[in-house]
Amino acid sequence: MVLLIIISAFLLGLVVALLAAGPVNLLVLKNALIGKYKNSISMIIGASIMEAIYCGFALVITGVVLHHTNRITIVSTSISTAIFLIMGLYFLISDQSQKKIKSGISSRNEIVFSFLTGFILVAMNPAIIVAWSIATGTLISFGIIKITKLLHVIVFIISVFLGTAAGGSMRVFLVKKLNVKLSESFIKYISKLSGIVFLLISMYFAYKLILSL
Repeated sequence: MVLLIIISAFLLGLVVALLAAGPVNLLVLKNALIGKYKNSISMIIGASIMEAIYCGFALVITGVVLHHTNRITIVSTSISTAIFLIMGLYFLISDQSQKKIKSGISSRNEIVFSFLTGFILVAMNPAIIVAWSIATGTLISFGIIKITKLLHVIVFIISVFLGTAAGGSMRVFLVKKLNVKLSESFIKYISKLSGIVFLLISMYFAYKLILSL
């Protein structure tokens, strides 16, 4: 039973990390493209820890209740709007010099900041609990796993962390292995384009927020 929980949780975390396209993953990709691999890995670890914590909450909190609680929905939508707005402005305003692109050297402060960024970005979006509730609920309802002990919860959380960290690291490894060399103008183009996409998503969440009031 425990082995099945480990495998299922690890694969779930791996799939989530590989398919998700949120602010953290785009920041991870941006750092990897300019050679800041340590920053990317640090951000992945920070985000994975918070993802695992929220996954733990999802095992003990009913996702249906959260989904139908109007106050929770309004708060989650407001937070999502703010996050995508901030990230959109960041990508539009931020700039990368050619020196940074060539060196790819990460300072200790940058690594710590990246870790905190990944952790906080996920922590600021409690709506993730709902997504994890649906994912874990599906595994349980189909009888793939059975959570009956505290040990099972702990094992599941740790396995999800390892899975999400592995999935994110695979992206960084792929970029590094391919030795992607991009011009400064292309990096800027991707950054600006990402900023516009984030702002559009922010506007969508703002629209949903207005309709829910």
